[in-house]
Amino acid sequence: MKAIAINGPILRKSLRSILLLYVFFFQLTFEALGEGSGTWGTASDRRSWLWVPANSSSSNTGYGTRGFMMLPSRTSSSTYNSNYNPDHRFYVYVKAGETVFWGFRRNGGSGNIRVRWYYDQTDIGFYPVGTTGTGRVQISSYDYNPSGSGGASGRPANADDAAVGPSAIFGSSGYSARSFTNTTGADRAFWVEISTTSDALFSSGFNIDFWDVTVASGTSGNYSPIPGRVYCKYWSIVNGLPSVAGSNSNGLSFHDNFGFYVPVDNTFSGAPNDYFVKYANFGSSHGGYVNFFANQDGPRNNLTYIENRRSISGTSSNYQYPLFINDPDQTIWQTTDPPSASLEINYQEKPAPGTGGEAYVDLTISLPAIVDVLVDLNSNGVYDEGIDLIISENYDTPGTFQIYWNGEDAAGNELPNGSDIEFFAAVLFFPVHFPIYDMEQSLGITITNVRPGAVVQNAIYWDDSLLPRTGSNGINLATSAQSAAVNVTGEAGNSHIWWANGDNGISQNNTINTWAASYYTEVNEREGFNFLTIQGNVYDDPDGLEDNLVDGNPTSLQPLYAILINQATNKVRRVARVNSNGTFSLRKIPNGTYSILISTDSATLDANNPGVMLPSDWETTGENFGTGVGSDGVIDGVLTDLVVSGTSISNANFGIRPIIADLLVQKSVNNELPEFGSTVIFTITARNDGYNDAENVQVFESMPDGYTYLSHTVSIGTFNPASGIWDIGILTNGSTETLTLTCRVEETIEDYNNTVLITSTTPDPNLSNNSDNAETTPFRILPVTWLHLEANYLDPLAEISWITTNEKDLLYYQVERSKDGRFWEKVEMVEKTGNLAEKSEYRLLDRSPLPGRSYYRIGQVNQGEKISYSKVIALEKEPFQLIQAYPNPSSGVVRIELEDIENFQLLFVDSRGSKVNPKIINTGKTFYLVDLSTLPSGIYIAKAFNNFEFYSIRIEKLN
Repeated sequence: MKAIAINGPILRKSLRSILLLYVFFFQLTFEALGEGSGTWGTASDRRSWLWVPANSSSSNTGYGTRGFMMLPSRTSSSTYNSNYNPDHRFYVYVKAGETVFWGFRRNGGSGNIRVRWYYDQTDIGFYPVGTTGTGRVQISSYDYNPSGSGGASGRPANADDAAVGPSAIFGSSGYSARSFTNTTGADRAFWVEISTTSDALFSSGFNIDFWDVTVASGTSGNYSPIPGRVYCKYWSIVNGLPSVAGSNSNGLSFHDNFGFYVPVDNTFSGAPNDYFVKYANFGSSHGGYVNFFANQDGPRNNLTYIENRRSISGTSSNYQYPLFINDPDQTIWQTTDPPSASLEINYQEKPAPGTGGEAYVDLTISLPAIVDVLVDLNSNGVYDEGIDLIISENYDTPGTFQIYWNGEDAAGNELPNGSDIEFFAAVLFFPVHFPIYDMEQSLGITITNVRPGAVVQNAIYWDDSLLPRTGSNGINLATSAQSAAVNVTGEAGNSHIWWANGDNGISQNNTINTWAASYYTEVNEREGFNFLTIQGNVYDDPDGLEDNLVDGNPTSLQPLYAILINQATNKVRRVARVNSNGTFSLRKIPNGTYSILISTDSATLDANNPGVMLPSDWETTGENFGTGVGSDGVIDGVLTDLVVSGTSISNANFGIRPIIADLLVQKSVNNELPEFGSTVIFTITARNDGYNDAENVQVFESMPDGYTYLSHTVSIGTFNPASGIWDIGILTNGSTETLTLTCRVEETIEDYNNTVLITSTTPDPNLSNNSDNAETTPFRILPVTWLHLEANYLDPLAEISWITTNEKDLLYYQVERSKDGRFWEKVEMVEKTGNLAEKSEYRLLDRSPLPGRSYYRIGQVNQGEKISYSKVIALEKEPFQLIQAYPNPSSGVVRIELEDIENFQLLFVDSRGSKVNPKIINTGKTFYLVDLSTLPSGIYIAKAFNNFEFYSIRIEKLN
């Protein structure tokens, strides 16, 4: 952290006016169709001319000062060739197959010029720099007189001709343009070189007053113009000198729309071509001979960022970004996503042995940024040297940072608690600097955000502290800066003004810099310097109502807030989020008497006391102020009568707990091996092991077709045999209830696995014990004695094996299989091998087993062809998931399907076990379509069951 002392006149602009940003709409007095001088304006009492530099390495108008825009890459002069800078080129970007139409008119002078267009065969980037061979391939050349009267091929007749654009695109109202087509097969940049017809430089240079370079797609008779393709990194411009300081009345100033668009690549996004785009307007200013360029640093780039951005004496060539005359074509220079920033200013008491307070600016930024903080210690809305502070930080990477202020004024004096101060913090993402060399008079500069986001004027900044002011170096009020020497807190609107009345003044042969942010955010806070705090904890306290103490683990309930109430007014004074570790810190507390309450809803400062607010499935268990465990004796989620008087306080503690049950269901049967036709008794036990009563408890008894209901008894509630629902109602914590079912065992191929499920509207985080089952294996007395029956999958075959004795009267065995247990098909007949007393072992290989789950039974065919069957056994050919949900995770509709299982019911519960009711869109025998969009994001359990089986699956709901 550095506290930056500001030299020169005191900044006297109201911070309130500094922060105003106005929506800016681009309005042209004449709508230009072509891309060129008409884009800047057509008014005859203004000048916005291009300057083709003279053949001089040292004069004010030569290439040594004004750069190499439009000049040849090579001449016969070795001195020139060694100095030539290809980065100054005037480019046009052209996609394959597109056509460039162009025209230039010279103001003054006579004789022909040569206009040549080149490309670099080895480079398809935006800024090719080749100067020889394949690095400089000519695609077009034309010699003509740019100064004759009227229009001609490649020469607009006047400002309106250039503004309308080429007649080949816009019709007869345009001018006769020269053209070339990109036939190279690649999208690339081309550049123009203008010379004498002998390929030499013009000794004195020349002006181009009307010009046009328009790119178009399509073919003759059907061209479509594409703006935003013309750019240069180092513009050489000329207009007239001012004659009256502070006035543009002499007809020689820039057009109102004179300015440039600058795309700034978001190098941290990961995308190859996404940009912030700014527009800088210099309308009505006088330049004489002037150079425009833009970069990320300022006139210099080899010092600290604060020194780099200061205006300097002399010239600068620190070009970096391209300057367009229109918004860059968004199909190429695409719009980036806006960055994000969060700023929070926190005061706190200094830890012992320190005294007084201190402040931290907590900052999180998604992109590199510069942060300027004004600490206005006398709250007059202006910077006062010797009292106030300006803190500046430059962050080269995204991340979370902290700026510190030690609580002292510029003289090192400690501020007492409650002092009236104001903080203004501005975050500038990807700063864009517009150094201007030798622009004599500025009547105001505006920089506008074009994209991303709204089109608004940005706050602009400058630091002219190194340049002479009124009373030095012969500069008087008429030729001096009219704006403050330094503005690093931002000023929106038409500002950064300096005057001249000729080739003189503060900007004479100097580089004046103005900058803005590619994107901008700010925070302004005016409040007493209250650095005292109240700290506390919120615990998950499951036994708080039993032991009357406040303790436990940090609460898991989020979001949760501690709300400070001024007891004198019963209004909200502060709000603090309870952290994940259960702590909270209420900051910036003035002296007074307060209450604290907890709530899952935040509150607005100065609002009425909102009262305690917890979810319906949570409850308070106690409060205590002080170290150690304890309770204030009143369980209401409020601590009262907390007195703050010059010292911070801590250990304002609260206990809460979720209202939860732990439901358990168990099922047993009195006979696991009943004979067909006999009765069995199932006993279902429901228990609540949680510390809260469970409400709306129901037990779903899924009795399969293998049983017929006979009777039941319940210890509580009611049981409906038709629906299979045991409605318990309230199951108090620690209680156990019982349902008994008497059933007859029927002869069927259905499962004899009786499943039960328990649910409640009270949250139950432990779902592992919410279901159980009891299985019976019925049998019949058969002529043979079955010792063993088994089916196994032996890829790709199914093996069915059995062992019997007592095969009296048996003719043969008949092995059958079924997909659903209802319809059977023969597999093979197996001859008997034993007799009455012997034990016989059989093994059959099914060479065509059914996929998934299938069933097998063995028929024993006796004398007289009478057949009876063994029990049914199931075989899984290959592992698979019987219940499926897709897509999973999902933010909308989910299909839930059970393979080979029909007519099932569906129940949804959340992660706490509470029943939820998503919308059922459609159902079928084996599927449900469920709309989850109305549910909060989180984890849910889908429970599917019928009279025979129970399955569940975990589903994640996305935002």
